[in-house]
Amino acid sequence: MTLIIRDQLVNPPTWFASFRDLTLYCHVFLHDDIVIESADPDPYFRWMRPRGGMDFVLPT
Repeated sequence: MTLIIRDQLVNPPTWFASFRDLTLYCHVFLHDDIVIESADPDPYFRWMRPRGGMDFVLPT
């Protein structure tokens, strides 16, 4: 199964630890693929990568 997350859900002031917990749980226990849907992914990638937000998200 694939979990698709809209880019608006990772915008600040989102509590980033909860996003990371959700992706960890879905990846490890449910064996889901996680994708972030965005028209312009570059700013999200640059913001999330140093915070560990891309650890369980599939690169596309």
